[in-house]
Amino acid sequence: MKNILCILAASVLLCGCATQITSPEQSANGTTMAFDPYAGGYSVTGKQLGLGDFPNITKLWLRGGFDKNRQNEFFQLYIYHWSQTGWLFLNSASDIDATVLPVHVLSQDLAVTGGGTVEEHVAIDLTRDYLLTHQTNGLNIRIMGSKGSLVVTVNGMYIQGFLQKFDALKLNPK
Repeated sequence: MKNILCILAASVLLCGCATQITSPEQSANGTTMAFDPYAGGYSVTGKQLGLGDFPNITKLWLRGGFDKNRQNEFFQLYIYHWSQTGWLFLNSASDIDATVLPVHVLSQDLAVTGGGTVEEHVAIDLTRDYLLTHQTNGLNIRIMGSKGSLVVTVNGMYIQGFLQKFDALKLNPK
């Protein structure tokens, strides 16, 4: 039992380490696409990045999509926050330039089986123009809640690689 707990603790710690993107290709290679026949469109999911460390682990990725006619594209920054220190009740966001960004609260769950941990999932709507503007300097966004806030950063190479792969997939969806 002790060995299992040690392995579990090590896994959690390793999963919480920050992910470093060092080239646009690294981001592009981690970006995937799927078709949903029920929605009639494609979803594109960027490489998952890990931020933070135990006891609060944050994972994020860009995601987007377009319809079967390759129109009506959308982009979001998806944030998953796991915490042993309590709720933030994330519900709003703005970037380092004080631009208010629309937030969708997707879920706020209490994981009793995990020793009372909490999970919060939010998505921040972004536009193509916003991503293009930030593909050099990256994203620096503060997500606020009634019990605290969380700052997430994404470097420009991640955005460049995601957009390159998104556009390639949009030109030739399979």
